[in-house]
Amino acid sequence: MLGMQESIYRAAVSDLTPISIRGTAYGIFNTAYGVGFLVSGGIYGLLMDFNAPFTVTLLLVVVVQTAAVIALLHASSASRKQA
Repeated sequence: MLGMQESIYRAAVSDLTPISIRGTAYGIFNTAYGVGFLVSGGIYGLLMDFNAPFTVTLLLVVVVQTAAVIALLHASSASRKQA
């Protein structure tokens, strides 16, 4: 499943950026992806250390995913307005 998601992420970067700055966009994307992966692991570790209920973990996932979808839709619409 991770391989499928990673190809979709990379395709989205390609669709949202002009070819002249695509390399920079991929660099920023991969840096942000790595930092996000590190932060998410830390947050998950804290949730496990504090024995957070499953509903708290689920709520966190839903909130973060909703924010990500909103950010992607905003970036997509801004990109289309520029084109």
